[in-house]
Amino acid sequence: MDINNVIPQLFTLDGFIKVIAFLIVIIQIIYCVFAFLITRQVKLMTHSFHTEASIVFGTVAWIHFLFAAGFTILSFLIL
Repeated sequence: MDINNVIPQLFTLDGFIKVIAFLIVIIQIIYCVFAFLITRQVKLMTHSFHTEASIVFGTVAWIHFLFAAGFTILSFLIL
């Protein structure tokens, strides 16, 4: 692939859409990592501070991570 052909193609509508789709996927991957870090933080919180709602917090954190991972995989397939 020649760089002289790639740069002008980025300034077309199709090239712009491809760049935006790539950026959306990158942002979703970053958010998926953030959601995983939230699960780790909730795990540390529940080990240091025991309440009756600890199971609920952990479950909600994992559901949040699974939805984030699911939407990231879905965006790979769609975009």
